[in-house]
Amino acid sequence: MSAELRWPYSVLGVDGGADRGAVRKAYARQLKQTDLAQDPEGFQALRKAYEAALARLDRAKPAAPPKPQLASAPPLPAPEPASDIATIPRPPKTESPPQRATVMAPSDADVLLARVTTFKDGEADITRLSKILDAPALSDPLLADAVEREIYQFLQASISHNSNGQPCFNLRMSHGAVHRPPASGPMPNLLKKLDHTFGWQSDQVRMRARFGGYDRFLLAAMAYEPGGVKHSTKTVQKRRSRIWTALWIFLVIKAFVGLGGVLGN
Repeated sequence: MSAELRWPYSVLGVDGGADRGAVRKAYARQLKQTDLAQDPEGFQALRKAYEAALARLDRAKPAAPPKPQLASAPPLPAPEPASDIATIPRPPKTESPPQRATVMAPSDADVLLARVTTFKDGEADITRLSKILDAPALSDPLLADAVEREIYQFLQASISHNSNGQPCFNLRMSHGAVHRPPASGPMPNLLKKLDHTFGWQSDQVRMRARFGGYDRFLLAAMAYEPGGVKHSTKTVQKRRSRIWTALWIFLVIKAFVGLGGVLGN
């Protein structure tokens, strides 16, 4: 098969004999691996290949057999002038409206995935992500998997470090300004909803195996738990203080032992 005939199937990763179900599964699989924010041209190419593959399948359907034509009946005799039988008027012929070219609208999956990173004036990032998690379309496991990856990548990209060196989220407010969401705002509810939907904090084994940089995300999320990052920071400082104290005691004892050996000689 030449490159031109192979085109839509090579992008989707299927052979030329794939049916409609295989094409849809391949599109969903490739969609999960495409970053809409970082690679919009790749998404457009994938969508174009998906539509072309479906169009080829539609063209390949067997045509309906032609209807048999009835033999023309002989002409009816002209009615006699004197007739008391009323003639039944025939309804006027109506012309069918011209067919319009159908344009495939974006699917629910495309709209939902693009919405993760699309800021709308008057709607904060936290509000938008919460609404996405409430979408009924997430009952589809393939779509839920793609949405989970898209939200995780979006939140990971928003993480920076504060003055104490701790990871923290920086998200847009309703007017577009970027700031660190306060612990008293809606951010804790968003994190709880993500954990309830995907197990982002309760299933840490799965998250570490599935996503990179999970520990960084977890530290940023712990700032919204009572005593989370603050408690961890104090614990680390105490441990460092204890280590330095033990080291100084060891060096002092070693110095006295060495001095005692010198005096004994």
